[in-house]
Amino acid sequence: MRVLMVAHNVAWQGSAIRALSLARPLAAMGHELTVIASRGHAGFRVASELVDGVRLVQLPDIVPRRFRNGGLSPVDLAGRVAHVLGTRYDVVHAFEQRPCSTVPALLARRRRGAVYVADWA
Repeated sequence: MRVLMVAHNVAWQGSAIRALSLARPLAAMGHELTVIASRGHAGFRVASELVDGVRLVQLPDIVPRRFRNGGLSPVDLAGRVAHVLGTRYDVVHAFEQRPCSTVPALLARRRRGAVYVADWA
């Protein structure tokens, strides 16, 4: 099963840590897990790394950190929308209902047929 977990926080903080914590055991069971988090530092390149079998993706973004960490960056949102429209997932889990997590998850559900899971910690 292909699962996308969308966190609004920058990588290695807040909901991004929670998403990775939930993704690791699922990846260990053989599922394909991707976590999208905002960039910790502004940049123009996609940053992708494998963490215990989970692909952690940080898309390009140049707006100030407080917008990236708050899930309010229009640049990050555009990148996330492009990602979900170009990749098929079976399940999309949105952490915290901020624009950068909710909008891509809802598009994945509507356009790509993914099951949508939302939570608010």
